Amino acid sequence: MKVLVLGLDGAPFRLWDELCREMPTLRKLKDEGAYGILESTIPSLSLLAWPVFYTGKNPGKIGIFVTKLEKETLSDVKLPTSRDVKSEAFWDVLGDYGKKVGVVNIPVTYPAWKVNGFMITGFLTPFGAKDFTYPPSLKDEIPDYIIDLEILTEDKKLPDRDFDREKVLSRQYEITRKRKEVCLRLIKRYSPDFFVVNFKGVDNVQHIYWDVPEKIMEFFRFMDGIIKEFLEVCSPEYVFIMSDHGFHPRSTKYFYINRWLELNGYLRRKVSLKARISNLTYVVGIKVVEWFPFIRNLVPERAKRKVVVEGMRERIDWEHTLAYADWHRGIYINRSLPEERRRALVKEIVEKMREARDPETGEKIFQRILTKEEAFSGPYTDMLPDIIWLPSEGYRINANLYPSLTSPRLDAMHTTGEHMADPRGIWVMHGKNVKRERMDAKIQDLAPTILALMGVPVPEDMDGEIPDAFTEPLKVEYVKRERKEKGEFGYTEKEEEELEKRLKGLGYL
Repeated sequence: MKVLVLGLDGAPFRLWDELCREMPTLRKLKDEGAYGILESTIPSLSLLAWPVFYTGKNPGKIGIFVTKLEKETLSDVKLPTSRDVKSEAFWDVLGDYGKKVGVVNIPVTYPAWKVNGFMITGFLTPFGAKDFTYPPSLKDEIPDYIIDLEILTEDKKLPDRDFDREKVLSRQYEITRKRKEVCLRLIKRYSPDFFVVNFKGVDNVQHIYWDVPEKIMEFFRFMDGIIKEFLEVCSPEYVFIMSDHGFHPRSTKYFYINRWLELNGYLRRKVSLKARISNLTYVVGIKVVEWFPFIRNLVPERAKRKVVVEGMRERIDWEHTLAYADWHRGIYINRSLPEERRRALVKEIVEKMREARDPETGEKIFQRILTKEEAFSGPYTDMLPDIIWLPSEGYRINANLYPSLTSPRLDAMHTTGEHMADPRGIWVMHGKNVKRERMDAKIQDLAPTILALMGVPVPEDMDGEIPDAFTEPLKVEYVKRERKEKGEFGYTEKEEEELEKRLKGLGYL
């Protein structure tokens, strides 16, 4: 095998010393190669980071973010499919040049598409899906293969009452072992020139066991054994170990970004009776859940969505609002305003956000704030937020209107770790002529690097840059490639509800 890529989803650089101490195979690769921080996207979410990884491009060129702008109102969550990624994966380029590929469990690859080799889709694949493999017949060979863990239903109990972490952890080990076995069997059968697999279990275990470091390290030691097995079977010329983001303790407070915009004069709420009733319903609901947490699990999802999401559209006076925050980590400036006015507002809001602090503790709310121009470029930039942020670790940014700027966080009480505020993943590259030194890279840098190592021309519109990680310069050819349409595809309403529930189980929604 020419290149092997093993993804340890969510492996954080902050644990680097511990990982090297507990994982001898990883340590050996690190000692003999290049390693460092792999900087993720902002926000640091798998459903955004992985498409950036496999296209080598920023969200402005691939057409997805976390939400989809719909007119001038708050949009609902837009869960992306592989068809929403408006750019080819680097393994498609490899296939066009005759390289055989294997792709397993990479997020946002569902539904599967034709590759020169085989594919099994990953995170955001609905349970029971039929088109999660290529070739399609491959699914019949892996009848007991499981894409991902269903945290909220694995023990059939409500997480706020009796969440059985040990049972869920045992299930995760089982899923990971099966994934390893299937991958190694397919590698032996297809003999791919390039192979990539992501082990999502690393992320899942940290979500539920961040407060028990030994449980996390035990899983990493288990993963080190799996890495060793892959190296023995594949004998790759080059191997990459990488993660899509870091990890940190679960945030404990909401910061209400639209309330902050309101207090600073950028957002105006409606004064109608309907709007007041909607807002009162939300505030009362938050207080009830704060006092009686189990209530949250008894309220139907549609009812919660009506109050939390649809209700927000009723609470804002869109005509007189200058800026508003969408649900997932972005501020939009009113698009009816003149361009010069919009730019001035962006600059003004960013300066104030950098000084935003918790009124109770004085802590800064945001680590980093980026404008659209700093974060994105490409044909899809207009659909993306004008301002994005990286929050401080203690805060979950909430888009709802609330009387105060902060309140205790109430969702995903069964999780103890998350990654919204830590974009620092890991990467290791080992192979011929690779320098033995620490160097940091960005997640989009891996795509052009892998293509160059495979001796394949790099698309000239990739944003990633090949790190100076080789004792001899790589021979790199850049080419212009025509965009290929994948066609349209969307989740059914039932699939959307199921996937949203799974995301809530991990604390994403």
